[in-house]
Amino acid sequence: MPELHIPQNDPKPAERQEQLRDARTVWEYGCWEKLHSFAERAPFREFPKFDWIRKIFPHLLKVAVNKALYNLASILPRLRRPRSERRRWQMARAPSGPGASRLRGLPRAAQSSADKWVVRRAAIKAYQLVDFWMRRTLGEQSDATCPSAVVDPTTAPKRSRGTLAVADFKKVYRALPVPPLASTWPSNADGLTDEEFAWLRVAGANPEMLRRADTLPDGFPEDLDVPGGGTAIAAAERRELFLADYAPLRLLENSSWHGEPRYVSAARALFAVVDGALVAVAIQCESGGPVFRPGQVGWDLAKHVVQVADGNYHELISHLGRTHLLVEIFLMATRRNLAPNHPLHRLLVPHFEGTVFINDQARGGLIGPDGPIDQIFAGTIESSKRLAVASLADLNLATYDLPTRIAERETAAIVHYPWRDDALAVWKATEAFVAGYLEHFYPGAGAISGDRELREWSAILAGAVSDGGVPGFAAPRNHAELGRIITLIIYTASAQHAAVNFPQFPTMSFAPLLAGAGWAPAPDGKTPPDALIDFLPPMRLAQEQASTLYLLSSVHHTVLGHYEDGWFGIAAVEALAAQFRADLAATENAIYAANQRRRRPYTHLLPSLIPQSINI
Repeated sequence: MPELHIPQNDPKPAERQEQLRDARTVWEYGCWEKLHSFAERAPFREFPKFDWIRKIFPHLLKVAVNKALYNLASILPRLRRPRSERRRWQMARAPSGPGASRLRGLPRAAQSSADKWVVRRAAIKAYQLVDFWMRRTLGEQSDATCPSAVVDPTTAPKRSRGTLAVADFKKVYRALPVPPLASTWPSNADGLTDEEFAWLRVAGANPEMLRRADTLPDGFPEDLDVPGGGTAIAAAERRELFLADYAPLRLLENSSWHGEPRYVSAARALFAVVDGALVAVAIQCESGGPVFRPGQVGWDLAKHVVQVADGNYHELISHLGRTHLLVEIFLMATRRNLAPNHPLHRLLVPHFEGTVFINDQARGGLIGPDGPIDQIFAGTIESSKRLAVASLADLNLATYDLPTRIAERETAAIVHYPWRDDALAVWKATEAFVAGYLEHFYPGAGAISGDRELREWSAILAGAVSDGGVPGFAAPRNHAELGRIITLIIYTASAQHAAVNFPQFPTMSFAPLLAGAGWAPAPDGKTPPDALIDFLPPMRLAQEQASTLYLLSSVHHTVLGHYEDGWFGIAAVEALAAQFRADLAATENAIYAANQRRRRPYTHLLPSLIPQSINI
């Protein structure tokens, strides 16, 4: 492994320049959604390692088996039909004319881009042929039991729910584990309690939405009460009133599925603090629309409108835009402008492992037309991609380090806030390691300003987003500024991604807890008690949601702070890495202790469960 040098100290400058020229031919910028910030392709060296494949294979198998069992359970009722009736149905559905497509009866799940992404071609073909035979022989199901039937979008009627109950959505977990929140869901009721709704804001998959409200936000009535005591105005005066505002979702355009409209709203939810814990106060589903209070008609459905907004904001902004895409921008600048033996290149590369490959696969399938995001979530795929890109353009790196982000939101009054507390602890451990690392390789501020490659790296990142830059980036002038940037990169690629990725299955895969889209308009105050059934997706899409989010949450590959033996090749730096691991171990013990006092253990930022990089 080459010895590490900053450029001005490298005894072989010509060899270094040759390596950079070679890197730029391998790492070429490509265009996605009019942005030239990402890799044109994933180089072969970025393809998954065997250990990653070994870890993901059992989960791929579970997803495939789960889909097969679900399809089988869906068609079994047809077996009870008289033979003559099945024959009439088959004749009516048989393809006609020369060259009729063999794929006419295939399920959308088998054709989805998620399958193309995660299952090898041979397995897909085998599954498709078996499923095709079953459908052609036994017949498709009514929408009440198997809502995957292909319908003409121009004539599609409102789907019939039949006797479908909320608890029936548990049936999508055939070979997959049932998430804890789903396993305790009541049989024929809405299990999203006010307490659970508030808890998800501080310990769910999208825990960075709350911001302190100085006054009662516009559009909320002045007579709002806080459940548990006092008024909303009094809570604001005590600095204990908080708003979750999903205004960026206004960029989304509501889509349809087989002619049936789907909805997402730029909702606003108001919360207050009672005895250190967050409680829900009011919800406004649409700008200028009615405000719902706990216990009021429409309140329960309004919570689900917020859940839909939270899921779309999470997937497109918090997850895709501000972890996957943001890290790839830094990755490209590093690969193209810092030589392989540059100390920062060596430090950052483990935190980039697998990211270009997984992003390339996602752009080609997961977030492509008719891919899982297109099927599960509410916006058109075009507007969804525009929103993800806009989340980068709206970011200000000057204030994007974690301590500043948290300080700006002024959440100190919320005593029970697991994500905030655990994230800050991981950030501090990472920051201490980075500070020691920089001190070793840059013994003075002059060494930073004299680093030619660092200047070129900074020039790219300070440019326009469309050209590989990040808004608010400024060339670092000293150890503190460079340390903040490097810590942010490592933290985003590891802990921040872990915090938004791994809660997806436990908190987002069960459609009655969080639907990717609303299948009925927001409540208007006259909502019938059973409105939740009409608001939830077809069972086929609920199954796709469970399978996709299970897979995305399944693999923990590598562990934060655990670099390869001798990775840095310098005893003093290896000692710093060892101290980093010790600090993370102490953080893990502190989180375990804190979980004993929490409403529910929060485990997504346990350092032993945080991968080094975005590789799933």
